[in-house]
Amino acid sequence: MDDNSIKSKIDSLRAEIARHEKLYRIHNAPVISDDDFDSLMRELRELEALYPQYYDPNSPYTLDADSQALLDAFEGTDEEKREYRQNLLDAVWKNKCVTELYEPGSTFKLITSAIALEENKVSENDTFYCSGSMTVKGWSRPIYCHKTSGHGTETFEEGLQNSCNPVFMQLAARIGKTT
Repeated sequence: MDDNSIKSKIDSLRAEIARHEKLYRIHNAPVISDDDFDSLMRELRELEALYPQYYDPNSPYTLDADSQALLDAFEGTDEEKREYRQNLLDAVWKNKCVTELYEPGSTFKLITSAIALEENKVSENDTFYCSGSMTVKGWSRPIYCHKTSGHGTETFEEGLQNSCNPVFMQLAARIGKTT
């Protein structure tokens, strides 16, 4: 690839990642899976590592902090380099589980499982269907599974392993409001 193609690819990846971030974080309407998003981020990281001349401080991906070569390739004042290094370290030490917003339902999946098993509302081999999202009466938007294309038919055990929202919505319906 020539320099223009590389720069164009990097810019395109940054724009695509930003679009998916907005869909996920602001509109709560992801259109790609976490795995697909991670693949985009990996591709951008690799290109930014290979072509540091296209560094952009607003890039959605911050390169690995241990890469002294990349830090050395960064051109700027000492103050800008210190700030760049701190940004790298912040990205490495950021704990997504603590700093990001998640629907509270994920916290209750184990509790919902325990209730369903205790009340004999489910067995390990019961099957459920995940189409990638599900709607609930009284709620205007679908609730998505992290795998937006859906898991298809899965057992209760697989639904638990996959942390599949539609499985747990179906399970909650089995349990009911009064259990």
